[in-house]
Amino acid sequence: MTTPSSPKQQQRPLDAEQPAGPQRRVLWVAVGVVVAAVIAVVVILAATGGSDTPKKITLLQVQPVTISGDPLPTPEAGAPDNGPGKSVPRIDGRTFGSRRISIKPGKPTLVVAINRADPEVEGEVKAIVQWHHAELTPEALNVVTLVTGPGRAGAADPVSSWLVREEWPFPVLVDDENSSAAAALGFVATPGILLIDTDGVARYRVLGALPIDRLVQEIKDQLGL
Repeated sequence: MTTPSSPKQQQRPLDAEQPAGPQRRVLWVAVGVVVAAVIAVVVILAATGGSDTPKKITLLQVQPVTISGDPLPTPEAGAPDNGPGKSVPRIDGRTFGSRRISIKPGKPTLVVAINRADPEVEGEVKAIVQWHHAELTPEALNVVTLVTGPGRAGAADPVSSWLVREEWPFPVLVDDENSSAAAALGFVATPGILLIDTDGVARYRVLGALPIDRLVQEIKDQLGL
């Protein structure tokens, strides 16, 4: 990455009065304290909306979802997947922190369905995180995580905490207790991958772990990214 060159500093006149060594150090310490105090106030105000009481965010492992449209057909073992080529139902839901999030037409989208209960999921998550940290994720690609499957609500180690530890960088749509969003997308197991084009049409779907090089190739072939 090219770093812009810094503008040349104007040279101060030789006879300009400057603080002596110890005084100068005291001056810079004082300036640093003031700057730190200003930053702290900005951070507090940003977090609390200007109030004196910090906001508390509850992370929920199960959230309601709304599904509009026909579900994708569920893939059958040993049979060709007839989901690709069909319109994907719109799914409106919420994140762990209850912010609104949707799976809908408009952008080329990668949906990653996960549930920590499956060891394969952990390997898939680590591979995708490394892919993203290597700055290989296409900028035009919208990545949505679907956290689904049973056993989330009462888990001793919540999925939200695990994803933070893994440095998962993508937004998360949390499924309801019946895994309705997963069913609408034809995910009967995790991990699962679904590629959706800008028109909201499914282009590729797979259940089970997918090597990252194969995922990258499918994104290129199916979405042109």
